[in-house]
Amino acid sequence: MEKIPTAEELLLNEIEKFSSPLTNEGLQLLVHNVAIEFAKLHVEAALKEASEKARLAKAFNYGSYNESEAKFKPTHLTVFIKEEYGHGDSGYVAVKTDVESILNSYSLDNIK
Repeated sequence: MEKIPTAEELLLNEIEKFSSPLTNEGLQLLVHNVAIEFAKLHVEAALKEASEKARLAKAFNYGSYNESEAKFKPTHLTVFIKEEYGHGDSGYVAVKTDVESILNSYSLDNIK
């Protein structure tokens, strides 16, 4: 994971860009913008980390599937493949973590 700048590092970096002293209004706007950027960086990093560490959970029981009775247990798998054979045909069912659904689960537009 790449290093995310601290709030202080972001703020000092932005302040260095100014050649003249900041007014109170200018400083408030600067702090506001840095806070938003800081939050966005951390949300993106958290979602990326979650997508990379996501794993499947699996359950097995005889009979029909019933969501409320299924006892899911975490597994180390990121992809589950089950080959199927029958009636002269073969195929498979594959299940994997939908990384994009994690990365897009929180809109950065919510950070204002």
